[in-house]
Amino acid sequence: MNRRAPALLQALLVGAAAAAVAASCAGPPPPPPAGAVPILFVHGYGENAAVWDDMISHLEERGYPADYLKAVSLAPAEGGTIAAAEGQLAPAVEELTKVGGGGKVDIVAHSMGALSSRWYADKMKPERVRTVLTIGGANHGTNVLCGSAGDGARDLCPAFATDPANAVQTGLNGALRKPTDETPWGVGPDAEGVPSVHADANRAIRYITVTIPNDKWIQPVASTTLSGAGPAVALPQGAAADQPTPGNLVFTAPTDHDAILHDKGFFAVLDAVLPGSGGPSVVGGL
Repeated sequence: MNRRAPALLQALLVGAAAAAVAASCAGPPPPPPAGAVPILFVHGYGENAAVWDDMISHLEERGYPADYLKAVSLAPAEGGTIAAAEGQLAPAVEELTKVGGGGKVDIVAHSMGALSSRWYADKMKPERVRTVLTIGGANHGTNVLCGSAGDGARDLCPAFATDPANAVQTGLNGALRKPTDETPWGVGPDAEGVPSVHADANRAIRYITVTIPNDKWIQPVASTTLSGAGPAVALPQGAAADQPTPGNLVFTAPTDHDAILHDKGFFAVLDAVLPGSGGPSVVGGL
Protein backbone atom coordinates (compact mmCIF):
# COMPACT_ATOMS: atom_id res chain seq x y z
CA MET A 1 0.00 0.00 0.00
CA ASN A 2 1.17 3.51 -0.81
CA ARG A 3 1.72 5.22 2.57
CA ARG A 4 1.20 8.63 0.95
CA ALA A 5 -2.33 7.79 -0.17
CA PRO A 6 -4.14 8.73 3.11
CA ALA A 7 -2.26 12.02 3.33
CA LEU A 8 -2.98 12.80 -0.30
CA LEU A 9 -6.66 12.00 0.15
CA GLN A 10 -6.82 14.21 3.23
CA ALA A 11 -5.19 17.07 1.32
CA LEU A 12 -7.69 16.72 -1.52
CA LEU A 13 -10.61 16.73 0.90
CA VAL A 14 -9.29 19.82 2.68
CA GLY A 15 -8.78 21.58 -0.63
CA ALA A 16 -12.29 20.76 -1.80
CA ALA A 17 -13.76 21.98 1.47
CA ALA A 18 -11.81 25.23 1.23
CA ALA A 19 -13.02 25.78 -2.34
CA ALA A 20 -16.61 25.19 -1.25
CA VAL A 21 -16.27 27.70 1.59
CA ALA A 22 -14.72 30.27 -0.74
CA ALA A 23 -17.54 29.82 -3.25
CA SER A 24 -20.18 30.23 -0.57
CA CYS A 25 -18.51 33.39 0.73
CA ALA A 26 -18.20 34.90 -2.74
CA GLY A 27 -21.96 35.34 -2.96
CA PRO A 28 -24.04 35.46 -6.13
CA PRO A 29 -22.41 36.54 -9.41
CA PRO A 30 -22.64 40.26 -10.21
CA PRO A 31 -25.65 41.36 -12.23
CA PRO A 32 -25.27 42.04 -15.96
CA PRO A 33 -24.61 45.63 -17.05
CA ALA A 34 -27.61 47.93 -17.14
CA GLY A 35 -29.44 47.50 -20.43
CA ALA A 36 -27.79 44.19 -21.31
CA VAL A 37 -29.79 41.30 -22.69
CA PRO A 38 -28.44 37.90 -23.76
CA ILE A 39 -26.71 37.78 -27.14
CA LEU A 40 -26.85 35.06 -29.79
CA PHE A 41 -23.92 34.97 -32.25
CA VAL A 42 -24.47 33.47 -35.71
CA HIS A 43 -21.48 32.73 -37.95
CA GLY A 44 -21.19 32.69 -41.73
CA TYR A 45 -20.72 30.15 -44.51
CA GLY A 46 -18.28 27.37 -43.64
CA GLU A 47 -17.39 28.82 -40.23
CA ASN A 48 -18.15 27.79 -36.65
CA ALA A 49 -18.76 29.30 -33.23
CA ALA A 50 -15.04 29.82 -32.57
CA VAL A 51 -14.96 32.92 -34.80
CA TRP A 52 -16.72 34.78 -31.97
CA ASP A 53 -14.24 33.93 -29.19
CA ASP A 54 -12.48 37.30 -29.15
CA MET A 55 -15.71 39.27 -29.27
CA ILE A 56 -17.23 37.20 -26.49
CA SER A 57 -14.11 37.72 -24.35
CA HIS A 58 -14.40 41.46 -24.91
CA LEU A 59 -18.03 41.51 -23.80
CA GLU A 60 -17.23 39.43 -20.73
CA GLU A 61 -14.64 42.05 -19.84
CA ARG A 62 -17.40 44.66 -20.14
CA GLY A 63 -19.41 42.77 -17.52
CA TYR A 64 -21.61 40.41 -19.52
CA PRO A 65 -22.12 37.10 -17.68
CA ALA A 66 -20.85 34.10 -19.61
CA ASP A 67 -24.34 32.58 -19.78
CA TYR A 68 -25.58 35.73 -21.57
CA LEU A 69 -23.30 35.00 -24.53
CA LYS A 70 -24.01 32.03 -26.80
CA ALA A 71 -22.47 31.27 -30.20
CA VAL A 72 -23.99 28.54 -32.33
CA SER A 73 -22.07 26.23 -34.65
CA LEU A 74 -24.45 25.68 -37.53
CA ALA A 75 -24.63 22.12 -38.79
CA PRO A 76 -24.00 21.85 -41.63
CA ALA A 77 -21.94 25.03 -41.79
CA GLU A 78 -23.08 25.52 -45.38
CA GLY A 79 -26.72 24.71 -44.66
CA GLY A 80 -29.87 26.52 -45.65
CA THR A 81 -31.22 29.69 -44.08
CA ILE A 82 -34.63 28.44 -43.02
CA ALA A 83 -33.34 25.17 -41.58
CA ALA A 84 -30.77 27.08 -39.53
CA ALA A 85 -33.35 29.53 -38.20
CA GLU A 86 -35.86 26.86 -37.28
CA GLY A 87 -33.54 24.10 -36.11
CA GLN A 88 -30.76 25.99 -34.35
CA LEU A 89 -31.43 29.68 -33.81
CA ALA A 90 -34.92 29.15 -32.37
CA PRO A 91 -33.90 26.73 -29.58
CA ALA A 92 -30.78 28.79 -28.83
CA VAL A 93 -32.89 31.91 -28.35
CA GLU A 94 -35.29 30.07 -26.06
CA GLU A 95 -32.34 28.87 -23.99
CA LEU A 96 -30.97 32.41 -23.71
CA THR A 97 -34.27 33.94 -22.66
CA LYS A 98 -34.28 31.69 -19.60
CA VAL A 99 -31.15 33.34 -18.20
CA GLY A 100 -32.36 36.94 -18.35
CA GLY A 101 -33.23 39.85 -20.57
CA GLY A 102 -36.96 39.85 -19.98
CA GLY A 103 -37.56 37.49 -22.88
CA LYS A 104 -35.49 39.54 -25.36
CA VAL A 105 -32.15 38.84 -27.06
CA ASP A 106 -29.74 40.69 -29.29
CA ILE A 107 -28.56 38.77 -32.37
CA VAL A 108 -25.11 39.44 -33.82
CA ALA A 109 -24.60 37.83 -37.21
CA HIS A 110 -21.72 37.63 -39.67
CA SER A 111 -21.87 37.11 -43.44
CA MET A 112 -24.38 34.36 -44.39
CA GLY A 113 -25.61 34.33 -40.80
CA ALA A 114 -27.44 37.58 -41.51
CA LEU A 115 -30.09 35.72 -43.51
CA SER A 116 -31.00 33.11 -40.89
CA SER A 117 -30.96 35.79 -38.18
CA ARG A 118 -33.31 38.01 -40.13
CA TRP A 119 -35.52 35.05 -41.01
CA TYR A 120 -35.91 34.27 -37.33
CA ALA A 121 -36.65 37.91 -36.45
CA ASP A 122 -39.01 38.46 -39.40
CA LYS A 123 -40.86 35.18 -39.84
CA MET A 124 -40.65 33.41 -36.50
CA LYS A 125 -40.33 35.24 -33.18
CA PRO A 126 -39.97 39.02 -33.63
CA GLU A 127 -41.15 39.46 -30.06
CA ARG A 128 -37.95 37.77 -28.87
CA VAL A 129 -35.55 40.12 -30.69
CA ARG A 130 -34.34 43.53 -29.56
CA THR A 131 -31.42 44.00 -31.99
CA VAL A 132 -30.26 42.40 -35.23
CA LEU A 133 -26.67 43.46 -35.90
CA THR A 134 -25.22 42.17 -39.16
CA ILE A 135 -21.47 42.46 -39.73
CA GLY A 136 -20.43 42.09 -43.36
CA GLY A 137 -23.88 40.59 -43.69
CA ALA A 138 -25.06 39.03 -46.95
CA ASN A 139 -28.42 40.71 -46.49
CA HIS A 140 -29.11 40.63 -50.23
CA GLY A 141 -26.91 37.63 -51.01
CA THR A 142 -23.52 37.54 -52.70
CA ASN A 143 -22.27 36.50 -56.13
CA VAL A 144 -19.01 35.12 -54.74
CA LEU A 145 -20.51 31.80 -53.61
CA CYS A 146 -22.48 31.03 -56.76
CA GLY A 147 -21.83 27.39 -57.57
CA SER A 148 -20.52 26.56 -54.10
CA ALA A 149 -21.82 23.61 -52.13
CA GLY A 150 -24.74 23.67 -49.76
CA ASP A 151 -28.24 25.10 -49.54
CA GLY A 152 -26.78 28.19 -47.92
CA ALA A 153 -24.87 29.09 -51.10
CA ARG A 154 -28.04 28.65 -53.14
CA ASP A 155 -29.88 31.02 -50.80
CA LEU A 156 -27.12 33.60 -51.33
CA CYS A 157 -26.91 33.40 -55.11
CA PRO A 158 -27.37 35.55 -57.10
CA ALA A 159 -27.15 38.73 -55.09
CA PHE A 160 -30.31 40.84 -55.08
CA ALA A 161 -32.37 37.89 -56.32
CA THR A 162 -35.89 38.81 -57.44
CA ASP A 163 -36.99 35.40 -58.68
CA PRO A 164 -39.59 33.92 -56.30
CA ALA A 165 -37.74 30.62 -56.65
CA ASN A 166 -35.25 32.11 -54.19
CA ALA A 167 -37.69 32.00 -51.30
CA VAL A 168 -35.19 33.32 -48.77
CA GLN A 169 -34.07 36.50 -50.51
CA THR A 170 -37.48 37.37 -51.88
CA GLY A 171 -39.11 36.49 -48.58
CA LEU A 172 -36.84 38.91 -46.76
CA ASN A 173 -36.25 41.61 -49.37
CA GLY A 174 -39.12 41.37 -51.84
CA ALA A 175 -39.49 40.13 -55.40
CA LEU A 176 -39.64 41.93 -58.72
CA ARG A 177 -42.58 44.39 -58.67
CA LYS A 178 -43.43 43.15 -55.16
CA PRO A 179 -41.49 45.23 -52.63
CA THR A 180 -41.49 44.28 -48.99
CA ASP A 181 -40.31 45.75 -45.71
CA GLU A 182 -36.67 44.65 -45.30
CA THR A 183 -36.77 45.59 -41.61
CA PRO A 184 -40.18 44.46 -40.31
CA TRP A 185 -41.05 45.52 -36.78
CA GLY A 186 -38.07 47.87 -37.05
CA VAL A 187 -37.72 51.13 -35.17
CA GLY A 188 -35.76 52.80 -37.98
CA PRO A 189 -37.20 55.05 -40.72
CA ASP A 190 -38.72 53.05 -43.59
CA ALA A 191 -38.36 54.21 -47.19
CA GLU A 192 -41.32 55.83 -48.87
CA GLY A 193 -43.37 53.71 -51.22
CA VAL A 194 -42.57 50.40 -49.52
CA PRO A 195 -45.17 48.58 -47.39
CA SER A 196 -44.13 48.92 -43.76
CA VAL A 197 -44.55 46.47 -40.90
CA HIS A 198 -44.51 48.86 -37.96
CA ALA A 199 -43.12 48.18 -34.50
CA ASP A 200 -45.59 47.71 -31.70
CA ALA A 201 -45.54 47.21 -27.94
CA ASN A 202 -44.24 43.63 -28.18
CA ARG A 203 -42.21 43.72 -31.41
CA ALA A 204 -39.68 46.50 -31.81
CA ILE A 205 -36.35 45.64 -33.42
CA ARG A 206 -33.20 47.65 -33.99
CA TYR A 207 -31.64 46.68 -37.32
CA ILE A 208 -28.00 47.76 -37.54
CA THR A 209 -25.66 46.85 -40.40
CA VAL A 210 -21.88 47.10 -40.73
CA THR A 211 -20.31 47.30 -44.18
CA ILE A 212 -16.64 46.49 -44.85
CA PRO A 213 -15.37 48.52 -47.83
CA ASN A 214 -13.88 46.32 -50.54
CA ASP A 215 -15.37 43.23 -48.91
CA LYS A 216 -14.17 40.39 -51.12
CA TRP A 217 -16.78 37.90 -49.90
CA ILE A 218 -19.87 40.09 -50.19
CA GLN A 219 -20.27 41.19 -53.78
CA PRO A 220 -21.70 43.63 -54.52
CA VAL A 221 -20.82 45.32 -51.23
CA ALA A 222 -24.17 47.15 -51.29
CA SER A 223 -25.75 43.83 -50.30
CA THR A 224 -24.86 44.54 -46.70
CA THR A 225 -27.13 47.55 -46.14
CA LEU A 226 -30.82 47.43 -45.26
CA SER A 227 -33.58 49.82 -46.12
CA GLY A 228 -35.23 50.92 -42.90
CA ALA A 229 -32.24 50.18 -40.67
CA GLY A 230 -31.84 52.21 -37.54
CA PRO A 231 -32.20 54.14 -35.42
CA ALA A 232 -28.94 56.06 -35.74
CA VAL A 233 -26.03 54.83 -33.65
CA ALA A 234 -24.37 57.40 -31.38
CA LEU A 235 -20.80 56.64 -32.36
CA PRO A 236 -18.09 57.69 -29.90
CA GLN A 237 -15.62 60.34 -30.95
CA GLY A 238 -12.79 58.80 -32.90
CA ALA A 239 -14.63 55.60 -33.75
CA ALA A 240 -13.49 54.06 -37.02
CA ALA A 241 -16.93 54.17 -38.61
CA ASP A 242 -19.15 56.34 -40.75
CA GLN A 243 -22.95 56.26 -40.87
CA PRO A 244 -24.22 57.24 -44.33
CA THR A 245 -27.82 56.50 -43.31
CA PRO A 246 -29.27 55.77 -39.86
CA GLY A 247 -28.26 52.32 -38.65
CA ASN A 248 -26.15 51.50 -41.72
CA LEU A 249 -22.51 51.77 -40.61
CA VAL A 250 -19.29 51.58 -42.61
CA PHE A 251 -16.21 50.40 -40.71
CA THR A 252 -13.39 52.60 -41.98
CA ALA A 253 -10.26 51.03 -40.44
CA PRO A 254 -8.25 48.59 -42.57
CA THR A 255 -9.66 45.09 -42.13
CA ASP A 256 -11.30 42.32 -44.10
CA HIS A 257 -14.41 40.16 -44.04
CA ASP A 258 -13.20 37.82 -41.30
CA ALA A 259 -10.63 39.92 -39.44
CA ILE A 260 -13.26 42.45 -38.34
CA LEU A 261 -14.58 39.92 -35.81
CA HIS A 262 -11.25 40.14 -33.97
CA ASP A 263 -10.58 43.87 -34.43
CA LYS A 264 -10.39 45.88 -31.19
CA GLY A 265 -11.21 49.02 -33.12
CA PHE A 266 -14.43 47.42 -34.22
CA PHE A 267 -15.22 46.43 -30.64
CA ALA A 268 -15.54 50.16 -29.84
CA VAL A 269 -18.23 50.34 -32.52
CA LEU A 270 -19.86 47.21 -31.13
CA ASP A 271 -20.03 48.83 -27.71
CA ALA A 272 -21.87 51.78 -29.21
CA VAL A 273 -24.44 49.50 -30.81
CA LEU A 274 -25.24 47.14 -27.94
CA PRO A 275 -26.87 48.70 -24.90
CA GLY A 276 -25.19 47.20 -21.87
CA SER A 277 -21.71 46.86 -23.38
CA GLY A 278 -20.53 50.17 -22.01
CA GLY A 279 -21.07 52.46 -24.99
CA PRO A 280 -23.50 55.33 -25.61
CA SER A 281 -26.00 53.00 -27.29
CA VAL A 282 -28.28 54.12 -30.09
CA VAL A 283 -30.11 57.39 -30.57
CA GLY A 284 -33.79 56.98 -29.90
CA GLY A 285 -33.49 53.31 -29.01
CA LEU A 286 -35.79 51.36 -26.75
